[in-house]
Amino acid sequence: MGEFITGFYTAELLQDPNLTSTAQIIYVVLTTINNQYRYINISNDMLLQTFGHNMSEHTLQRALALLEKYGYIKREIITESGHQNERIITILK
Repeated sequence: MGEFITGFYTAELLQDPNLTSTAQIIYVVLTTINNQYRYINISNDMLLQTFGHNMSEHTLQRALALLEKYGYIKREIITESGHQNERIITILK
């Protein structure tokens, strides 16, 4: 059998009235990636593939913005020569 890595929900996350259920689910996906690789460097396209493209880019962006606004994640864009090379997401809670 393959290795099983999980993300997690916290009581704070579940009870936070500022977050949508989509933002909560994305947070669990991000913590799963973080637990497996110890960092998160994933594009929006890759996140959308996780959901089988059953989510719009706008919905994903809105959920990530909520998670950042309320202190669950931090997004950092790494640029080189004026071009975006990667985005690092850090779990804060």
